[in-house]
Amino acid sequence: MIHPDDVTQGLDSPRTDDEGIPLPYRPEGAIHIRYPKELKFHVTLEALRERVPQCELGAMYGVPQSLISLWKKAAIETIRGNIHYKQRKRRAALSLPEDPQDEQALPPVSSEAVQHLCTILRGAVRQLERDPAALEKLMKSELAD
Repeated sequence: MIHPDDVTQGLDSPRTDDEGIPLPYRPEGAIHIRYPKELKFHVTLEALRERVPQCELGAMYGVPQSLISLWKKAAIETIRGNIHYKQRKRRAALSLPEDPQDEQALPPVSSEAVQHLCTILRGAVRQLERDPAALEKLMKSELAD
């Protein structure tokens, strides 16, 4: 567990925990704490798995629960956008007309749809866990961005 007072101060790069995951740090003279990409990725993946409550994840990694919620929401939106992009790309390859709804704002989403999306994401996480090479490839591509 990381207490906010334990955040490393005055370092240009973060320390790592026992598992090699970077810890939050505050560069010299900075006001805000920095969260390395590897930490964001790991915490977001754990939040999507929903094995541990977000409040416990926050305590374990020294990240506010509100930030974990934002990272998780951004991941879900990114995945949704990627699925949408792939559908458009497939239509273009097949010379199918564009779906007029693609250009419009998305309608309100029901809680059942969100639950279904979470189920899909959990399945994707399980698949990535079974194939370490795919997970490593995904991590490298995410960190390159």
